[in-house]
Amino acid sequence: MLSLFIVPIISKEFGYGVGLSLSAIAMFCALVFFMLFNRRFSLADNRAGKNGKHKLSMSIGLFAVGMLVAYIAGYVLKYSELSKWLMLIGSIIFIALYLAIAFKLPKYETKGMLIGLVLLLQSVLFWILYIQTSTTFVLFAYHNINLNILGYDIPAGATQMFNGFYIVVLSPILANIYLRFYNKGFDIGIPYKFAYGMLVNSICFFVLAMACSFFANAQHQISVLWLFIAYGFCSLAELLISAIGPSMVAKLLPKRIGGFAQGIWYLTLAIGMKIGGIIASFAASEYTTASDAAKTLAVYNHLFYEIGIIVLVVSIVILIIAKPLTRNMQQVLKHRT
Repeated sequence: MLSLFIVPIISKEFGYGVGLSLSAIAMFCALVFFMLFNRRFSLADNRAGKNGKHKLSMSIGLFAVGMLVAYIAGYVLKYSELSKWLMLIGSIIFIALYLAIAFKLPKYETKGMLIGLVLLLQSVLFWILYIQTSTTFVLFAYHNINLNILGYDIPAGATQMFNGFYIVVLSPILANIYLRFYNKGFDIGIPYKFAYGMLVNSICFFVLAMACSFFANAQHQISVLWLFIAYGFCSLAELLISAIGPSMVAKLLPKRIGGFAQGIWYLTLAIGMKIGGIIASFAASEYTTASDAAKTLAVYNHLFYEIGIIVLVVSIVILIIAKPLTRNMQQVLKHRT
């Protein structure tokens, strides 16, 4: 929350070099704290620091491999078409591998992996929507939102801190709701959480669309309060879907392929963000780079309504299949226990 608020403001006042350098300073501070309190970390964690063999050589090796991978990734990302094709080919290979593993397993493990695949595909759609907060929403804020707060014009990028604010506020509330339901013998199934998350996400886009339609001022701008409200729904959807994704993968997929399973979850993130970036580019057209706020408002208004309707339809479909998915998931977990 703080980083997404501070870095855009520092970058606006002193340049992006200074703003981004804050991340290096923060990482250095974290390393200092880790070294100062290393003994306490070792005692508090499960296995941290207890195996001291080859620690230095392993750290150097991991650092070297990480630098090499980062360099290759940076090189590939310079070429949009190449990165797109590598993403497509890699995704097909890993999904094929996922299915090949699934159908070689015992009956209930196969069922668990197939249920997991359905939920993973749903998560791709969520990530497509999530990436709009750092692309489409920021561009929309830049062009069509009055960013003056208490006499100071905040940078458009600083509005992303709304997401962090809601995560901090809503997490304990949602956790207590889950706990109360659980204590009463009612557990909200993961498929239902995914469905509700998509439904809430559609409301986020409808809020912005209606604000564009009915609450724009003479300068074709809406109040930053509308974006703040929309982020509330978006963040709630994140807690309902993204926050439980790795848990869902761990529950449904066999433990012996746990590393591969978690990798598949992050592959859905990569696919969703890639497609989400393409959708965001529709809004970042010649209209949104123009100085005519009326044109940009019309573009975003249309885009928000379209996304809202599509996500609403998808959420209804997911809600319909949530019951059989939950029933089958319970069978898998019971058999696994």
